[in-house]
Amino acid sequence: MKVMAVVVTYEPDANVYENIKLLSQQLPFVLVVDNTPNQQTVSFTEKQIEVVDNGGNKGIAQPLNLGLEKALALGYDGLFTFDQDSRVTENYIQQMVHTFEAYEKEMGVAPALVSPTYQHPDEGMTYDLSQTKQTGYTAIETAMTSGNLLNVPLITSKGIRFREDYFIDCVDHEFCFHLKKENLVLIQSFDSLLLHTLGEVTSHRFLGKTMVTTNHNAIRRYFITRNRIAMYKAYWKGQKRWIRTDWINSWVEFIKIVLFEKNKLKKIQNVCRGIKDGLFNKMGPYPYDK
Repeated sequence: MKVMAVVVTYEPDANVYENIKLLSQQLPFVLVVDNTPNQQTVSFTEKQIEVVDNGGNKGIAQPLNLGLEKALALGYDGLFTFDQDSRVTENYIQQMVHTFEAYEKEMGVAPALVSPTYQHPDEGMTYDLSQTKQTGYTAIETAMTSGNLLNVPLITSKGIRFREDYFIDCVDHEFCFHLKKENLVLIQSFDSLLLHTLGEVTSHRFLGKTMVTTNHNAIRRYFITRNRIAMYKAYWKGQKRWIRTDWINSWVEFIKIVLFEKNKLKKIQNVCRGIKDGLFNKMGPYPYDK
C-alpha cells in the first residue's frame, strides 16, 4: 500500500517542525499546508517534505482536501491526515497500514478510514472512540481528524470531500458521517498509538469529582457550537444515538465553561451566536469582530 501524509499547520513552533521530521522518517512523502498568514514559508532539508503556503488561515477542511487531491494525482492508495497537535509513535505508519490490510483480508472489503488510539502526551489519558476495548481493531461511527488513514481511491470515487464551509470544528465528524451514509467502513486500531493534545487540558475538583476542561478559546467555541447544530440537522436520521450523546456532552461542556474556564462571558456569547448561525445555516469563516 502506497501512502503519504498531509499535515495542517498554523503558527507552528519548533516542536511542530520536529514532529513533521519524525513523521517524514516513516513516509516517502509529507505535504505540509501552512495556514499561517503573512509568514515566510519554512523549508525542510528532508527531500520528502513539501511545504505549501496557503495564503492565510483557511481552516482545516481546505488543506485536507488539498492533501486528498495531491494523493489522488500522485497515485497514492492511502492518505494520513494530521494536525500540528499530534506526534507519531514508533512504527505508527507501518502498524496503521497493517491494520488496514488485516481488516481487508479478513472481511473481504477495504475500510474507508482507519483511526488510531489517541493518548494525551502529558496526562497519559486515552481517548476511546469505540464502544468496546480489545486488541486489533473494531468498527466505529466517527473519528477525530489527526492520524487517520484514508482510502484515497474509495473515498474520491464517491465524490466525498471535507466540508470547507465548516472551516474547523466538526469537519472530522461530518466527514465520517458522510462515509457512513455511503455504507463505507470505519475502524479504529488499538495497536496504533498517536500522542495528541485536545486544547489546553486542565483538571478541576468539583463536588468530590475531577472534571477536565479543554479551554478552547471563544472563536473555537463558536465553531464547535455552530457546526454541531449544522451536523445534527444534516445527519439526525442516521446518527440519532451519537447525536443525543453529543448533545448531552455539549451541555456538560457549557457548564464546565461557566464553572471553570477563563473569558467565560465571551465564550457564552459565542455559544449563543453559534446556535443562531447553525440554525440559520450561516456557515464559513468566523463572521464577527475578534
